[in-house]
Amino acid sequence: MKFFKRILLTLINTSKGNVEQAQKKHGSQQKAKQSATDYTPICIAKRHQYREEHRSFPTDRINDVKKILALEIGDKNIRYVLSNKINGEIHATLWYFADKLPASLITLPESLLVSKTIADNEIARVCSNQPYFVANTKKGVHSTIQGSVIKDENFFAMSIGVSDSALNVVHIPQERIEDDCISGIQKLNVKDWWAFVNWKQIFNPQKVALHIAVPAGIVFTAYLAFSSLYLGIQNFNINAELAEYREKVSTVLSLEDKVSKNELRYQKIQTTFADHQLISPMWFALDTALQAGQVKNIREAQGRIVIRGSTNKATDLLEKISKLPMVHNAKFDYPTRKNRGSEQYVIGYQLQGFKPSSLDDIAKSQLPPKLTKDLAQNKVKGS
Repeated sequence: MKFFKRILLTLINTSKGNVEQAQKKHGSQQKAKQSATDYTPICIAKRHQYREEHRSFPTDRINDVKKILALEIGDKNIRYVLSNKINGEIHATLWYFADKLPASLITLPESLLVSKTIADNEIARVCSNQPYFVANTKKGVHSTIQGSVIKDENFFAMSIGVSDSALNVVHIPQERIEDDCISGIQKLNVKDWWAFVNWKQIFNPQKVALHIAVPAGIVFTAYLAFSSLYLGIQNFNINAELAEYREKVSTVLSLEDKVSKNELRYQKIQTTFADHQLISPMWFALDTALQAGQVKNIREAQGRIVIRGSTNKATDLLEKISKLPMVHNAKFDYPTRKNRGSEQYVIGYQLQGFKPSSLDDIAKSQLPPKLTKDLAQNKVKGS
């Protein structure tokens, strides 16, 4: 709350130097020496700086009342607020401001702000240099400076046409006026703000240039500077990412080139051996047997390949050999025998589309000399 008050105090001019006391009260160090020629966003006019008038219009059309008041007011420093319709009439409260008030975008009457802080059944006696009374009625805001005619709240109640017996009196000391004005400002609605805007000040080219165009130019320049910085950072990051992507793309293209060369090589090999019968698949089973245990010998018998050896579990080896490509009709040619923790087996199988004449011819055409010699001597063993 105090922070909000300090912000408002920097925007408000109470036209007679009372801001300085309020700022000292709230701990502000800024001096408030403002004259009638000073320019502020908001000016709060003291009660003696305007004349208040109440008028009623025998119509229920608000637009007609606004047109009538617009013709009467013209270029004069007059503001008004319309109340609700009562018995087919529209009531208006008019404020005739003095010409020597400080220039501001919005001029607010002090009595209006005080009226926002009291209830409908209360009369406020504002104890300023020139005390005055304030009250709210259905017809609008009423205020009168205390004088020889309006001596007290009873005379004031009679002057506004309400019964003083139903009213409570609230005394507002001078040191509390600023606080009540701040509270009243917070309770203003959009209609109230709109009614007290000084359109001449808003559309004054000099004021616009000084208080709107210059700050807007500064904000726009700052925006351009930060936007340029942001775009520069984004450009740097994008270039870094592009460089990284280029490197990755180069790697991918290099791999693609290698794959293309290998594919071409494979196609040439495939074309070369398309018309040749491959004998090497018969050794797929030998490799499987060597991985499973020891192989004592391998031979051909009546168009079948027979492998003799030992392994931990012969049935598992038979299953693996049966699943090899081109192998069919794989079985045990003799029952398995257990010997020192391993099983001795003799497994025979046939190769589809392959009819070797003899194991010696196969060895001579497909196997290295050393392996051929070891097979001939039955010395092929696996671990």
